[in-house]
Amino acid sequence: MKKKILLFQQDFKFLIKFRKDLLYYLSKNNDIITLSLSSNKIKKDYNFKNVIIKKSSFILINHFLLTINFIFIILKYKPDIVFSFNTVPSIISNFFKFFFNYNLCTTMTGLGNIFITTKMKYIIPKIKYLIVRLINANSNWLIFQNPDDKRYFKTICKYKFNKNTLITPGSGIKILKKNHKITNDVITFGMLSRIISGKGINEFLEAAKLIKLKYSNINFILAGPLNDNSFNLNSQHFINKCKLSGVNYLGNLDDVEYFFNEIDIFVLPSYREGTPRSVLEAMLYKKPIITTKAIGCRETVINNYNGIKVKIKNVGELVNAIIFFVNNKNLISQYGNNSYKYLIKKFDLKIVLNQYSKVLSHLNAK
Repeated sequence: MKKKILLFQQDFKFLIKFRKDLLYYLSKNNDIITLSLSSNKIKKDYNFKNVIIKKSSFILINHFLLTINFIFIILKYKPDIVFSFNTVPSIISNFFKFFFNYNLCTTMTGLGNIFITTKMKYIIPKIKYLIVRLINANSNWLIFQNPDDKRYFKTICKYKFNKNTLITPGSGIKILKKNHKITNDVITFGMLSRIISGKGINEFLEAAKLIKLKYSNINFILAGPLNDNSFNLNSQHFINKCKLSGVNYLGNLDDVEYFFNEIDIFVLPSYREGTPRSVLEAMLYKKPIITTKAIGCRETVINNYNGIKVKIKNVGELVNAIIFFVNNKNLISQYGNNSYKYLIKKFDLKIVLNQYSKVLSHLNAK
């Protein structure tokens, strides 16, 4: 018998980018509904019932609209199972489980900016505590993308920690053969991410500026969406800073293949992640990785095998990692091939789908 399944993710673009294969996998034997926000019109060529809300420039309005539409879907379609992704959908779906009857699988794709901010140090810890306790209490299944987030939940919830948990290697990635750029005399370092400070944008720009003072045969490129909100860098200041740092900002790219074909080494000096999708994509294109020892990032790199890990917010270590590849061009191809091997071993999409299949079988049996 077919089940009605709701997939609830904050942004439709990321739902399709990160969960498309999961959507199609679940839709083979189930009726799928999705709920998310979008800034753009959506082509109606997906075989799902998509509830798309026009994204507002005001965060609280977006949260309100997601909440109202979630209640509407629960009342109208009565889904048997809800899969929630990201912090806000997870809070909403877990809270309303007090009032409605559905099985809930919460995937913590990363604990978000609220878990890395140093502002309001007396209030934020209490908010974190309430979020974790709520999600742990009401989820039938909890899926984490790295072991550190699971340990964080377990520390807060202690003996009441949810027994039904899994750790997946991020959203996984379909293993395909991609063209591999041959390094020439000019080495290009690239970063692809949302333009927010928590991704290590400032450190990347500062490192590029320092490297450019010493080396002339090095290029730096950066790509990703730039939007103004409370967590983002100021737009005009950021664009000017890119120019002063000698970084070529490409804007938001729909086609990441162009980006990865332009670079030799991928850089992500993030402060915290679930499992960074951009790093997995870089590994698919056989790129060496420079990232941080942050939660979620450190699992993607084996030091001196497929890349280098540096301390969070440490520009000096980031500069040294970049210089390492400048002085060891012969290792770029070797590290890149190792990235691809490590990707196949640990982050293959098939691993993730098998894990979600296990969860679905358990929930269907309830």
